[in-house]
Amino acid sequence: MKINNLVLSDIKSIGNSVAYIYNITGEWSRFFSENESFTVEYDFPPEHIPNSVLAIPFLCNVLPISWICDAEIRVPEIDRDFFESISGFKQGYTDMYPMLDFKGTLTARRIEDNTGSRSGAASLFSGGVDATHTMISRINEKPALISICGADVCFDDEKSWNPVKTHLVKTAGNFGLEYTTIKSSFRKVIRESALDQAVLTSGNGWWHGFQHGIALIGHTAPYMYTGNLKTLYIASSFNAEDKNVTGASYPTIDNFVRFCGSNTVHDAFDRNRQKKVGEICSFAAGTGTKINLRVCWESVGGGNCCKCEKCCRTMLAIAAEGHNPADYGFIWNKKIMRSLKYNLLWRFSTNTKPRYGPIIKRMQETAITKEQKKQWHWLISRTPEQIDNTFGKKVWNVVRKTRMWRFIRRKMQKQQ
Repeated sequence: MKINNLVLSDIKSIGNSVAYIYNITGEWSRFFSENESFTVEYDFPPEHIPNSVLAIPFLCNVLPISWICDAEIRVPEIDRDFFESISGFKQGYTDMYPMLDFKGTLTARRIEDNTGSRSGAASLFSGGVDATHTMISRINEKPALISICGADVCFDDEKSWNPVKTHLVKTAGNFGLEYTTIKSSFRKVIRESALDQAVLTSGNGWWHGFQHGIALIGHTAPYMYTGNLKTLYIASSFNAEDKNVTGASYPTIDNFVRFCGSNTVHDAFDRNRQKKVGEICSFAAGTGTKINLRVCWESVGGGNCCKCEKCCRTMLAIAAEGHNPADYGFIWNKKIMRSLKYNLLWRFSTNTKPRYGPIIKRMQETAITKEQKKQWHWLISRTPEQIDNTFGKKVWNVVRKTRMWRFIRRKMQKQQ
């Protein structure tokens, strides 16, 4: 018997909620929160769904932990499709992180077949560029949109979740699509900081590098089963041009996850972010459809702050396509444009080549009038490397390390 064990003893469905009853023994218990329960809330009653399917959201969250801890997980029953797919997506992790050992075992008393006759599609939807691109590129399939609370928005943060849900409902209505929401405590039941340290040699953190893709996919299994849906789309964050990148959502992992006769597709890996923005803009212009993007992680109200790096990058990408960012859910005026220039040349300390290289190239193609060339001269006259090494950034990198700046920063934070 392995020293590290997890026994899933029961799955309880109460109303629209699913609660998992489990016991953990061994040294790896330090990676789990003792005072948090693993619960998932759907917007439909799941009592008719077999426990072999309901176990999948739980397992997708704990399997990667069991692999790096060489732990044994025991469950009463498991879906046959999912059980047989584990070796495939586990190999994706093994190939991605050769510096780590992925061991562990999963045993079940019963393996059940839940395939049935399935058709149609669903798509994980956050409202960002990647998810929106997948939605419009698959629009002929009428994919149901799935948003999960508990990932970027905390499980019990209703104030932040409400605008996210409102955006989902509005988008689904605009495109005539079905939608569903899922709320889960899956990030609260683990000790993420401890797991970050455990995988330090990978060069990645736990959430981004090991958890988020498979965990989000797993949460959709009960909905896919209930709706008899065949294909689940998860939008790519990276693309085939990106080199030396790692992350928990990648074709070598996502495309191997199966359950209940459904399959997963890691979508649009052949397109970079600029190409996706261009296709979103073309779709909006060609169909006359209003598309609001929700890309910001820093805005408290669920909108776009139009100040952070991601907002600035997205606004610039839209402008590079010859479109007005104000038509896509952003504030766009001379003040914002000046702020964007300042942020990119002075403040943002990022590797701009993969992020801004395609934007600069596209802006060079679309800024054809004398006025446009003058407006964007500060950008199109530079290479990404030159943007990374401006005089402004060199000054800022010195200033932000001084005691005076740290004192000013603390004062500003107290006043907020």
